[in-house]
Amino acid sequence: MECEKNVITWTIMIDGLCKANRLPEATTYFAKMKKKGTVPNEWTYNVLINGFCKVHKVHRAYLLLKEMKESGLAPNVVTYSTVIHGFCRQTKVDTAYKLFRQMVENGCMPNLVTYNTLLSGLCRNGLMDEAYELLDEMRERGLQPDKFSYDTLMAGLCKTGKIDMALKVFEDNSNGDCPPDVVAYSTLIAGLCKTGRLDEACKLFEKMRENSCEPDVVTFTALMDGLCKGDRLQEAQQVLETMEDRNCTPNVITYSSLIDGLCKTGQVRDAQEVFKRMIVRGIEPNVVTYNSLIHGFCMTNGVDSALLLMEEMTATGCLPDIITYNTLIDGLCKTGRAPEANRLFGDMKAKFCNPDVITYSCLIGGFCKLERIDMARTLFDDMLKQAVLPDVVTFSTLVEGYCNAGLVDDAERLLEEMVASDCSPDVYTYTSLVDGFCKVGRMVEARRVLKRMAKRGCQPNVVTYTALIDAFCRAGKPTVAYKLLEEMVGNGVQPNVITYRSLIGGFCGTGDLEEARKMLERLERDENCKADMFAYRVMMDGLCRTGRMSAALELLEAIKQSGTPPRHDIYVALIRGLCQGKELGKAMEVLEEMTLSRKSRPNAEAYEAVIQELAREGRHEEANALADELLGNKGQ
Repeated sequence: MECEKNVITWTIMIDGLCKANRLPEATTYFAKMKKKGTVPNEWTYNVLINGFCKVHKVHRAYLLLKEMKESGLAPNVVTYSTVIHGFCRQTKVDTAYKLFRQMVENGCMPNLVTYNTLLSGLCRNGLMDEAYELLDEMRERGLQPDKFSYDTLMAGLCKTGKIDMALKVFEDNSNGDCPPDVVAYSTLIAGLCKTGRLDEACKLFEKMRENSCEPDVVTFTALMDGLCKGDRLQEAQQVLETMEDRNCTPNVITYSSLIDGLCKTGQVRDAQEVFKRMIVRGIEPNVVTYNSLIHGFCMTNGVDSALLLMEEMTATGCLPDIITYNTLIDGLCKTGRAPEANRLFGDMKAKFCNPDVITYSCLIGGFCKLERIDMARTLFDDMLKQAVLPDVVTFSTLVEGYCNAGLVDDAERLLEEMVASDCSPDVYTYTSLVDGFCKVGRMVEARRVLKRMAKRGCQPNVVTYTALIDAFCRAGKPTVAYKLLEEMVGNGVQPNVITYRSLIGGFCGTGDLEEARKMLERLERDENCKADMFAYRVMMDGLCRTGRMSAALELLEAIKQSGTPPRHDIYVALIRGLCQGKELGKAMEVLEEMTLSRKSRPNAEAYEAVIQELAREGRHEEANALADELLGNKGQ
């Protein structure tokens, strides 16, 4: 009896120390106990094993379990379950699973807690096949899975995107002895929402209420968040109203989801109303709430309102985070206020909020937009000093900035610096450089960049080719541009209307109207893009400039037959051409047609061309009458 008492005394002391988080002392007492000849029992080991697992020292707990077995004591289900739980918490699920198998081999039968512990670990790590097998094994051993088992399995399936399997578990659960609870419904509704199956989520929500399972704040929030992300804002607002009517108090996540959804669709005023409503109800906005509203203001040209809101959030004790600063810096830079953004950048660093690659990229872009390339480069160098690695967006932004400033050699050096730093330029980076060389008339270098990007495995796109095609056309070399068109089509890149427009203009510019007409016809036949009025205008200009007025009049008829009314500038180009070709009668007919048109009413340019030609021919009365008509139209 004395020995048993002694073990109990030591164990009580060790247990107390473990519960007080004084594990080193507990370990010391355990060592003293053995030194004094008192043999620890199962309870002693379990107490210390549990203590180690609670402070995440599972390896020490496992060594104690081994020591326990070596000393002739049989670990019980509590011992094994505790260590299995410890390994699962540290995501060492494989080790937990092996220990589980050892437990069974050693004749210690797992209980429901053991199975649920391992099931939870497997599901959290996405090992759903193993989790399914474990659930089947439970049933085979005569253990009935409980709500926790089913809820855990469904959560794991939803997390890994296996929604249909989760629905099957849900249905099996519904027809069994363990009907779904609010956790099961909420898990499945959230899973359906995350995969965009909103109609099914709404139906399940209604089914939940029909089955007398009352939704809680988690259920409502999951459904509302899904509806917001699916741009079904009106329904989301109705869910909030239903929630409030049923005395289910929304939390900060509920309100933040709706505010974020409204802001992302530009409904900032409605978001502000929800924001006010949450404050009236005593729900304190958090940094996520403020960030959504700040982002909404910045999206709708309300940067000043966003800045005021940041001041307000700071005054309430809610500190801005990296997302707050980045959103505001981006908003300021996009509206041409990079110097203000730079001051905010300084404030950010002073408050120990470290800038990241997004911060620097936004600022660099802002200063490039203002053509302050020196400042953009200073920021780029600063980010390198601060060990913030530039990404493809940072490099591409600065490359484009250099090109827009005509500093194409600097841009090319930066691109090569980018490659050397193992950051692969993308099609946008290369296209900026191609366009930059084209704008300064260095087409040979532009072609070299085009070849280099293809060699490096970056496929040029329609924008890349069109930049080069347009440059050759402007340089009076449409034949070279046409060869590039054939090359791009051969590489599987389809031209767009801008490509065709450049070529039409290029051939018109060299007086090759026949080739220009062929390009227009090719555009009209192309199923991937539609001829627009700009393309027709280019062709019309070319015909009128070369005095081919019959062809120009035919083109006007073709445009009208296409189903799209000609723009007024097409009419004006034709009227001018007719006047220059001394075909005043036809010019006046076209002007009359414009007057009768609802879509292309004549403007001052159209009238002035005819009035000037009438005056030149000495038809002053008609010229004055048209001038009066023009003044009358202006007065209307």
